[in-house]
Amino acid sequence: MLNSNEVPGIAENIRALLPPSLRHIDLRSFLSIPSTNSYLISLAESGEPGETAVVSKSQTAGRGRLGRSFYSPDSGLYISVLIRPDIPPEKAALLTPYTAVAVSEALEKISGKQTAVKWVNDILIDEKKVCGILTESRSCGPDLKYAVVGIGVNLYTPVSGFPEDIKNSAGTLFPKNSDGLFENCAAEIIRCFFSGLGNFSSETVFEKYKQKCITLKKNVSFYKNGEKITAFAEDIDRNFGLKVRLSDGSCLSVSSGEISIKL
Repeated sequence: MLNSNEVPGIAENIRALLPPSLRHIDLRSFLSIPSTNSYLISLAESGEPGETAVVSKSQTAGRGRLGRSFYSPDSGLYISVLIRPDIPPEKAALLTPYTAVAVSEALEKISGKQTAVKWVNDILIDEKKVCGILTESRSCGPDLKYAVVGIGVNLYTPVSGFPEDIKNSAGTLFPKNSDGLFENCAAEIIRCFFSGLGNFSSETVFEKYKQKCITLKKNVSFYKNGEKITAFAEDIDRNFGLKVRLSDGSCLSVSSGEISIKL
């Protein structure tokens, strides 16, 4: 039985825009859903195979990193992808920066605008956040059972504008909606994500990520174990950890699960 907000026709329109090699993907589409990630996690726990994607035009309980809510009005595009890659659990963390590179390329093709990445999971255009990424995974012993990668894009400006707390930092791909924008953007993101998935930890992805990362060579502030720390972002290591130099001259490599960066 279909969910009352499920609209299969949208999924079929997106599928028609995909290359033939990707049209086998199980694609589901909604007008609204509490959370695309939560929906796919429930399917994964029930045994849904990999290469499943869900798209929605809004979310009522969208989630971001570190337990934050993710503002998800109907002017956006919300995609989650379920994959079951044959990789060790510790490699799942690399899916977020890989996705940032893939989605950046997709958004640049759709909009013609240059994107940048704020370590580790935000995509910016003109210094405004247009996309956030959330990867959630589950392992069983030494094996990764599955990973769900969520992607939220601000396609155009909401009718009522952005909430006060994010209006100065949020950006959009376009100022207003246009015919086919949702479907074309969804198809391009899915294409870019799956096309390079077999090489998600490659040197090419690593170098592309570093080139796009605007966090490097800047002073950053972050909280670690409840303490606010200010440091200089020097580099990114091969595990996509941020290498920072503290005020006492010592160096530290921090992971995405430990901190929240403020530029």
